[in-house]
Amino acid sequence: MFKLNIAFVGAGRIVDWFINDVKPSKCAKNIKLIGIWNHHLEKAITKQKKYHIAKVYQTFTHLIEDKKNYNLVYVGTADLHHYEYVKILLKNKINVFCEKPLTTSFSQTSELYKLAKQNNVLLFEGIKTGFSPIYVKVKSLLKEKVLGKICYVIASHAKVSTSQKVPNPPSNAKIAGFHRAGALYELFQVLDICGKVKTLTFMNNHYQHNTSAISTSVLNMRHQNGIISTAFGSDEFSDDLSTKICGTKGVIILGGNIKKYHQDYHKDSSHFAYSYRWFDNQQHLVKEETMVVKTVGEGLVKEIEHVYELMKDHKKTSPIVTPKISMQIAKIIDCSNEVNDQKVINLK
Repeated sequence: MFKLNIAFVGAGRIVDWFINDVKPSKCAKNIKLIGIWNHHLEKAITKQKKYHIAKVYQTFTHLIEDKKNYNLVYVGTADLHHYEYVKILLKNKINVFCEKPLTTSFSQTSELYKLAKQNNVLLFEGIKTGFSPIYVKVKSLLKEKVLGKICYVIASHAKVSTSQKVPNPPSNAKIAGFHRAGALYELFQVLDICGKVKTLTFMNNHYQHNTSAISTSVLNMRHQNGIISTAFGSDEFSDDLSTKICGTKGVIILGGNIKKYHQDYHKDSSHFAYSYRWFDNQQHLVKEETMVVKTVGEGLVKEIEHVYELMKDHKKTSPIVTPKISMQIAKIIDCSNEVNDQKVINLK
């Protein structure tokens, strides 16, 4: 039986979610927590004691040197550090599961996938959208052409933080609201449903004070197959966190639960959908269905099982979060991370 031995880079709350979602996974008996490293050593020690992880690495170099004892590293650090850590891991021929975003730079993301291929190791970006049982069900319905020809998709990920505080970034911050609000999940969904983007326009708003950081971002896209889509994210207001797929024969709405989202931060929004409603062209309800994944990390349990199977089968890329989608997300974020929105961007 294949054994997955995991080392961790980072000691934040997402590492807690990951470890807690190992337990209910189908492969839990074949997963072992080998070691953990964090920039702040005391946080790594706390996690090690709490979850009975075998060891704490004193430095990142020590983690690399111990690679014979594990076969996967989970990177759950702050986003800005993903590129530097993942690059070193890949250069050392280490399989990597990195939380989204891998990077927000197209050139850096492309570089990491090239490194993974050169060194024959797995690189998986943790975008959980595609692993929802409800989303999988809706994808099968779309393949059956129940909506006829898909014409338009709109996906939302707008939410004020669970603390009810609007972020107050420094004046020199240059982080798009689309990135800050977790809307990469929505962008994945749009690309997965609609295919590659041909042209892009965008509209971004600054925070309402002296800063260059973007609070709200709206992307409008025409895809190569003619479908039009809109994806938006914000951390200044809250929306219903849904995705609407419009076709010539009807509409499917992937639903979230904004009340539950704010109540306990279990992320029950459409980036990990647990319900859908299907309407015909007369707005008659054809079918609705709910499938809830009740774990601390929600979609992480499905991602863990997916990565386990990839590793067991010696596969180096995911058929769900593919390198092509991952790189196109990075390209879109890269070229729209500004407020000079009086232009149309052609994406080849």
